Amino acid sequence: MAYKLLSHLKSILSITLLTAIVFWPGLKGPWLLDDEPNIFKNQQILLNDLTPTQLKIATTAPLASYSHSRGLAYLSFALNYYFSDQHFSRFNFKLTNLIFHCVNATLVYLILANILSATLKNPTYKPKTLALIITACWACHPLQVSTVLYAVQRMTLGSATAILIGCLAFVRFRTSANYSTTQIRQTKLFSLTLALCLFIGFHFKENVVLLPVFLLALELSIRKHQLPNPNFDRLILIFISSVALISLIYVALTVGDIRSGYIHRNFTLEERLLTQPRVLFWYIKLILLPQLTDFTLFLDSYKISTSLTQPISTIVSMAAWLTLLITAALLKTRGLFIACLIWFLGGHLIESSFLPLEIAFEHRNYLPSIAPVVLLIISVQFILAKHPVRAPINHLLLTFPVLVVAPLCFILSSYWGNKLMFITQQIDSQPYSARANETAGLFHATRQPMRAIKYFRTASQHNPTEFLPVYSEYSILMTVYNLYDASERAESKNANNNTDITEKIRETWSKPALALELTRLENEITARIENHAISAETMVSLEKATYCALAQLHACRGADTILTWVDLALANERRLAHFTPLLRFHKARLLSATGEVESALELMEKTIREHPSNQYYKIKLAELYEALEMEDEFDKLLQQIPPEMFEKYQQNL
Repeated sequence: MAYKLLSHLKSILSITLLTAIVFWPGLKGPWLLDDEPNIFKNQQILLNDLTPTQLKIATTAPLASYSHSRGLAYLSFALNYYFSDQHFSRFNFKLTNLIFHCVNATLVYLILANILSATLKNPTYKPKTLALIITACWACHPLQVSTVLYAVQRMTLGSATAILIGCLAFVRFRTSANYSTTQIRQTKLFSLTLALCLFIGFHFKENVVLLPVFLLALELSIRKHQLPNPNFDRLILIFISSVALISLIYVALTVGDIRSGYIHRNFTLEERLLTQPRVLFWYIKLILLPQLTDFTLFLDSYKISTSLTQPISTIVSMAAWLTLLITAALLKTRGLFIACLIWFLGGHLIESSFLPLEIAFEHRNYLPSIAPVVLLIISVQFILAKHPVRAPINHLLLTFPVLVVAPLCFILSSYWGNKLMFITQQIDSQPYSARANETAGLFHATRQPMRAIKYFRTASQHNPTEFLPVYSEYSILMTVYNLYDASERAESKNANNNTDITEKIRETWSKPALALELTRLENEITARIENHAISAETMVSLEKATYCALAQLHACRGADTILTWVDLALANERRLAHFTPLLRFHKARLLSATGEVESALELMEKTIREHPSNQYYKIKLAELYEALEMEDEFDKLLQQIPPEMFEKYQQNL
């Protein structure tokens, strides 16, 4: 085994070097989307010592939405923090992701080298050469940028590592010259490896349950080249059935009523299912016909299918997928084609199915994208075998996909490595994306406020249900309103700090006109909270609004206004259950600020009684006790919190 690995060392080093080069420019890029709640605002991963207790706290840090898994992903975030001198180093977090990606590329190469050696008869190119080209094309594809350079996607990368180890074990076990299921020791070792892969991968991301689907695809690709073995078939059937049964039980216990999960979405279960066939073809287009303008982190503007004919591409894409499946089943030489089809479609069974997830994300193609790349390179190889040309041209044609995707990946990584360039590229790619415009608005809010307002209004226009863009515009204008009559000295001081946001807005609104505009925005905010789903972005905005009111900043009115919004969110039935305690905490702090101390304490103590094991809520109540200068209650409650969490609380006061 060691000798065979050494024979691949040159190829592995080449892939690793090329992958590192194309992703390196992006390692200093900004935090994005879910990085905030999961990483740099997650107090449970703030390791200050490598004690078993602190490591356990970090491993059990997942948010309520991931309460049953992903502990190893959070532990890896905590270790990144600890070994970065207890700082959130974006470079180190993203570098760790890149290391994961390079390991995964090595595993992909070894899997392909083994399969191609077992299945290709008299190929024009050596199996190792084809495996090298395919892996380089996959690893350096610009589609992978949103996985590698998006820190929180460590979850996807770690789960993929476990899946690929399981796939490599399968291929080695299945194609071994000495293979026999009568060799009980080998069979037990193989079974144990698959079980460990499932266990470890699950604690990065639940997608690891798709391992049996990937194994089925591999089996179909090599089956006709191996001797029939009923014992092996029985073993794989038992494994697939067991994982499928466990997965169904897990979904039933954790997901519950599927439709209830859509209460915070602005599309229905049926609309999501109708949209996914189109999304899958969009993914294929990104893989096989990559253009820089198509790649984006923000796909929230993707058009939803509301019926089979709205848009017409819905029924066309469904018919196309059905045609491909029938064709794959009827082809005499269907092994590779149907294997790739199962690998790609099977890889999307979780995130492109009935679960109440967002419509589309590029990172969902991390492993599925291997299949189209394999089909492309192998097809080119077969064509060149039948119609040979001069060797230099042969080599150029076969490596051409790598020569296309690697520079694109390098350029896209460069965009992701600079916040302004990233924002510009996202707006260029998705000009009607609410999220892209929100991100641009937040970036320019203290630099070019009028430009920021333009972005926020675009975001609001293209997402008429979301709270964030309206509140962000409101914050800018409220700051100007509160500073409208500020002295010239204060304005001069603000200008020197590059934070003067009054001058240009004054040119647009008089103070009375600005007051009317603020009233309009407040009414719009109220309507959006009352009539539309409470999203995670709305929760983040309500948190910011609460702390703004408590700190009496210029960007908001008094606590009464924010309290009204929080009450509306609590009354809105279209919210996830784990939002309720957080909203109660915001309400309690606001009540205490308006003098209703007893009501505030009663609300928080009720939350603690309902969630007695949640230390986070206890810490929030302790913060409230401290704010109210209730020292005895503060000390008593902190005694109920683990010392390690208490230390972290003290460090972050």
